[in-house]
Order: sequence, then C-alpha cells, then structure tokens
Amino acid sequence: MALLAVVCAVPLWKAMTAPASLDDVALVGDRGPGCVRVVVANDQSGSMSAFALPREQALAQFVNWAPDNLRPDDELAVFAFADHVQTVLEPVSVTSRPTIGSLNIDGGDTLFAPVISAAAHLPPTPCRTAVVLLSDGLMSDLTGDPDAGRAQVRAAGISDLFLLVPGDDIDVAPEWAQTYPYAGPMRFDGTDPQETGLVFGRVLATVTGQTLEKHQ
Repeated sequence: MALLAVVCAVPLWKAMTAPASLDDVALVGDRGPGCVRVVVANDQSGSMSAFALPREQALAQFVNWAPDNLRPDDELAVFAFADHVQTVLEPVSVTSRPTIGSLNIDGGDTLFAPVISAAAHLPPTPCRTAVVLLSDGLMSDLTGDPDAGRAQVRAAGISDLFLLVPGDDIDVAPEWAQTYPYAGPMRFDGTDPQETGLVFGRVLATVTGQTLEKHQ
C-alpha cells in the first residue's frame, strides 16, 4: 500500500512543482557573447483560429518576461502569415517592451516561402536569427526536399527554425518533416495561454543554450 501511495503521489507532485506560467521561470546559465533575433511567425489560417486569443495573450506575457531574461541587444520581430506575410512588429530590442499589433490577416492559402522571404528582408543584424512558427504545419508549398529546404533557410540567414504545434491531435503535413527534418514539431496545449507562453521560454532556452528553471 505504501508503494502504491508513493506511485500515485508522483503525478500530483509533478503537477504541484511544474511552473504555471512564464512568470514562474527564468533562463539560467551562461550564454555566448552573440545576440539573438527571435522572429515569431503566427499562422493566421482558418485551422488556427481557435488558438488566436491564447496566442496573443502568450505573446504579451513573453514581451513582459523577455527584458528580465534576455539582453538589450537581443531582438524581437513578429509576423502574421497566411498566403502572404504582414510584419506586425519590426525588429526591436526586447527591453523596449513593444506593443504587439493585430495579428489578423486574410488569406486563401497557407504558404511558408513568404515567411522565409520576409525574414530575409528584415534589416541586417549581427544576431543569430531564430524563426519560431506557431502553426499546424499545413502549408501547401512544402517541397519535401531537405536539401532545398536547408538551402532556403541558409540563404535567408536563419540559424534556427522551430515549429510550435498547438495540440497533440494535430496532424502536421508529412512534407514538413521531409523538408525540415531538424525542426520537428514542439507540441503544447494551444488553448492555454500560460502553456503557450512557457513553450516560448523553452524555445529561448534552446536558442541561447541556457536552461529554463522554476524560481525557488
């Protein structure tokens, strides 16, 4: 019985100790001297509409959290995309606590190439550039060719690519893994703004080479 009680208590202990939001965690550890530019690209297709409000709330959390965890020379930019891209926020220092504009755009298709092009045409930066897609990965222009995909990303000056998928039951197009095998989906509950914010933190920890740890 004692062993059963311990086993049953483990999930409860994990739930009690898990961070509830970005406010509960911080980036910890040394990082290199280089700055990072984070480009958050928000998929505005109809299949992503249920996640629109939590995503905007999570972005607001991230903007407030970033100045205490990143450096003044680190940058944030925000896109909204469907079959074209709208630059919602040009690259700015994360310490400026920018206001994120409306992410709503119309489009009849979902394409990734315009996101790559828009990232390539941002103002030059010495920073390592990470493109973070909040998307279900259902894009109609994925080639399935990993060599072409890698060349496309490299030519745009993108160092890191992430696909954040807001649900375990979302079927990402197989062409995504074929084209970008190094950017497998990071899944989370996209209806929860707190969990969405935490996945931003995990991405930043990967980019900076730090760890995301709960405050003591």
